[in-house]
Amino acid sequence: MSGVAGTGKPDSKRRLLPLMGALAMLIGANAAWARVPEPYAYEAVELQASPKVAKALFDGVDPNGLRIFTSENGVKMNVCEIFWAKSVTDQDVKTGSSKLVYPNLKPGAFVGLIHFLPEADQEYRKDYREQKLKAGYYTMRYGVMEAGIGEHGPEPGDFVVLSPAAFDHDPARVVPPNELNHLSRMASHTKDPAVMSLIEVTTARKNFPDLTTDYAGTCVLQVKLHLKPRKGGSVQDLAIALVVLTPLAEGEGS
Repeated sequence: MSGVAGTGKPDSKRRLLPLMGALAMLIGANAAWARVPEPYAYEAVELQASPKVAKALFDGVDPNGLRIFTSENGVKMNVCEIFWAKSVTDQDVKTGSSKLVYPNLKPGAFVGLIHFLPEADQEYRKDYREQKLKAGYYTMRYGVMEAGIGEHGPEPGDFVVLSPAAFDHDPARVVPPNELNHLSRMASHTKDPAVMSLIEVTTARKNFPDLTTDYAGTCVLQVKLHLKPRKGGSVQDLAIALVVLTPLAEGEGS
């Protein structure tokens, strides 16, 4: 009797210990995979002239832009400034003829200017592919690129393609895909262009601009672009959602 009574609870504890250890390892692995910064916010900012950027680019954007910032250890950290094009070139597309989110935007059309600020940690200056970008000004143009592999092969997706503003001077020009890829590789310094993902607008959120940060640390900015008016027509707005910042991996940030 004593032998049986003496082996009951200790065996249960021994069976629980490996499970608890596995759970702790799983939690630790998830914590090491990503860290969540303070939620991002924005404030109004006015465009300042820079000798590194062509005057035509400054003339082509709304000088009233947005500065996106967060905080590290309670200290405010400015990340980037975005200034949207005064008007964006679009195209006619039949309803339902494309799987793209923004098929009526003209590929290669200028949509704005982004300024990655030098005071931000480098880990906050990265694109959709986790490619680190140098501080400075970059043009933003609409582009259609491979977004993943689907059931029938590569699937196209909507992106903003970044190019160093020092090499992309004319906002009125629509840049061909091959040239745009070449310019953007000068931003990434890799074989892949530097891109930021465009996703569907969250219709439940009615304010524009609107900035959200999800539980993983993804920052999405929703704004309305002004489309170039057609002959005899009025200015039309197009709501878009841009993934400005992706989650930080463990060890990134301060």
